[in-house]
Amino acid sequence: MFFPSLALAQVGRTLPGESRNIVVWVGIAAILVPVLLGIVFFHKFVSLYIQALTSNAQISAAGLLGMALRGANIGAIVINRIRAVKAGLNISTHVLEVHDLAGGRVTNVVTAMIAAKSARIELDWKTAADADLASRDVLGLVRAGGAVGDKGAGFTPGNMREGGEAVLSASAIAQIRKTRLLVFDFDGVMSDNRVLVMQDGTEGAMCNRSDGLGIGNLRDAAAKGGWDLGMMVLSKEQNPVVGARCAKLKLECKQGIDDKLAELNRVLSERGLTLDQAAYVGNDINDVACMRAVGLAIAVADAYPPVLAVARIVTTKAGGHGAVREVCDWFATARAV
Repeated sequence: MFFPSLALAQVGRTLPGESRNIVVWVGIAAILVPVLLGIVFFHKFVSLYIQALTSNAQISAAGLLGMALRGANIGAIVINRIRAVKAGLNISTHVLEVHDLAGGRVTNVVTAMIAAKSARIELDWKTAADADLASRDVLGLVRAGGAVGDKGAGFTPGNMREGGEAVLSASAIAQIRKTRLLVFDFDGVMSDNRVLVMQDGTEGAMCNRSDGLGIGNLRDAAAKGGWDLGMMVLSKEQNPVVGARCAKLKLECKQGIDDKLAELNRVLSERGLTLDQAAYVGNDINDVACMRAVGLAIAVADAYPPVLAVARIVTTKAGGHGAVREVCDWFATARAV
């Protein structure tokens, strides 16, 4: 068997003293460097394997070795597989490796999916990974409530959009069918969030007639189908306009509510319902507490980013411009299936 160091030693015998020393040291380095690199790799390999084993990440030694030989970043893959398992996400090592080898940012995508789950936003691996490979900041979009999917379609907080229309996921439809109380904020949801101030100081609001028709249609559909579905408005504002509009639409109305969640809990308790049986449609930060608590959180298209971030479904229409009608149509369609 031929060893480079032996050959160097033989050559060194024919050289003068100083040159011979240099050749000897080169030979030693030729032996030690690969050995040290091997030790470092072995230590990293064993460390990652033990971490995966103790975290129930289910990565075999053979699988880990195979990924290393294929040139994958085994550190990033193992750590993010562990993070996914801890967060209750089923993300396999195979898809993590594929994404890494394709030049994707594995850590960024997994972090985005964990954040989406925490905010009760539906985001699947393929959508997130495709967006990452398209150089989109998936995590930033999730936190800001923006669209993640390619070409402006795909993932938005809670719904898929195709051709400008929302396509509800199966889980969202199932939650709609469980809902027994549909709650609307008023300003920015049933109105366009503007206030008309008259010369005498009285106020007015711009509402949408199609929203009223949608509420009526949903009420009629519930009556015909025998669905137990209540609807109401929960508003921070104390204004005759709110009361008048709700009276016309035959909606129960609670006004001047500073702590909306406390009031919602009280209403649900009176009806013998739980928060999981409620849906809430909001647009501003004073709606976030209720939206985090209920079974189905819905934001209008022009809601503020913190609201979009906690919404499970986002309408394609803005508040006061048909968003309520869109929600009512979703409910009518989902309950009729």
